[in-house]
Amino acid sequence: MGDWLGFEVNKNDNSLLFDCYLVHELDIMAQAAKALGHANDAQRYAQMRDKRIQFINHHYINRATGRTEGSGLGEEKPNPFGGMDGPKRKGVAIDAQTSYALPLVFHIVSPDVRHRFVDAFLQTVRRESMGDDGKTIQAMH
Repeated sequence: MGDWLGFEVNKNDNSLLFDCYLVHELDIMAQAAKALGHANDAQRYAQMRDKRIQFINHHYINRATGRTEGSGLGEEKPNPFGGMDGPKRKGVAIDAQTSYALPLVFHIVSPDVRHRFVDAFLQTVRRESMGDDGKTIQAMH
């Protein structure tokens, strides 16, 4: 998806991105186990995927606003190339395009917040944004 090339990479919470990919990988593992006739393994991977989906919805998505925010879990560390790596503080807005795109493409967003989540994602596309390089990115019309 090229999420590591996003113009707002320093706004992202890498732990959210990692968790989204973990959900995707567990989904692949469940499907592969099922195709190979390993029903118990397929069920185990599907359960692990579902638990991680619940975790993401609970810790990274503000249910009232639909916006992405930091989990507050883990520790932020300086990135040698600038900015910070690691989880953002609880409640700190992420609100970057990638933080919405991955949960949507991997079917992670809970149905009861999905409409607000999609609206928040669309706002990131429509608004003028500031990239990590300090340059303004024009909104799409």
